[in-house]
Amino acid sequence: MEFQGEIFMFNELYEKYKATDYQGLPAINPLSFILRKAELGLDLTVSEWNWLKQQCFSETMGIRKIIESSLI
Repeated sequence: MEFQGEIFMFNELYEKYKATDYQGLPAINPLSFILRKAELGLDLTVSEWNWLKQQCFSETMGIRKIIESSLI
């Protein structure tokens, strides 16, 4: 039952950060790690920002930057 809760949580994160095309990925993947970290309000590393850029997650990056700037 806990596994279904994790899937629901990840689906919400994928929707919030405009990455719904990637909802079918396994629960453990770079994107889910980055989105969980973002949701916890933790700063992303340069490598994580670069990964998002390389994977063309510009909309996700924009949302995260807005959230980061509002935390300052």
